[in-house]
Amino acid sequence: MASEEDRALENLLDIQIKEQKESLSAIDEALASDPSDPELLSLHEELSGAIKEAEEGLLHLKRARLLQEADIVLHGLSHAAGVKAEHQDPLANELELEKSEENKDLDGSRCRFRHTDGRWYNGRVIGVEGSDSAKITFLSPTSESMMMCKFFMQQRCRFGSSCRLSHGLDVPLSSLKSYDQTEWNQSMVGSKIWAVSGSKYDLWRKAELESWDDELQVGRVVFRDDGSSAKLGSDAMVLSEYAQMTDDEGEYVEEEEEEEEEE
Repeated sequence: MASEEDRALENLLDIQIKEQKESLSAIDEALASDPSDPELLSLHEELSGAIKEAEEGLLHLKRARLLQEADIVLHGLSHAAGVKAEHQDPLANELELEKSEENKDLDGSRCRFRHTDGRWYNGRVIGVEGSDSAKITFLSPTSESMMMCKFFMQQRCRFGSSCRLSHGLDVPLSSLKSYDQTEWNQSMVGSKIWAVSGSKYDLWRKAELESWDDELQVGRVVFRDDGSSAKLGSDAMVLSEYAQMTDDEGEYVEEEEEEEEEE
């Protein structure tokens, strides 16, 4: 059978395509009321291209997995695995299967995790390594080293550990915290945020929330690096590049606010 990592990458691409199509549907609804909006038209074109590229990558990955499975069958490895299973404890197998199924449910879920720099970030589970560790990707990458390598996802990255992009982070399952979804509303207009235009798998940039439409659940943001603006959904905006931690969790992330006050 194909490795768990292969299936995890397929799941990640499936989730990426699903979320991009949801974003595209939201843009279609906005275009219905303003079909000549240049920002929405540009965003629609970018998202359509990103979806096509992701679907091609998923097709490539599935084709490679099927070829790998066919090769295993031809070499009789599936039979060897069956013989080995006969000598295992049935009860142990059942318990291991239950645990494996529970961990499989984590694939694609959003979470908060502590990085090696000591800070907490929002992430997404892209695979479970064994029974104690999960492979995580940054949910809102703000630097190149945090961005998930799309070629790694398609099993085509040639750089291995020297790749300048991320191949995912191994994080203990016991240390993960549930994802805290931001509820956007009118009172947040004027807030300094991080946002991403086009595909939300691009780099996230510093911005300011200029307006918010409660009905469409769309906000207009102004990017601080070049002054450009865009209409974005809630899944393309975050209040901080770090995950927010409440007092009862032991700490509250305020580094972003402190940095902005110094600028």
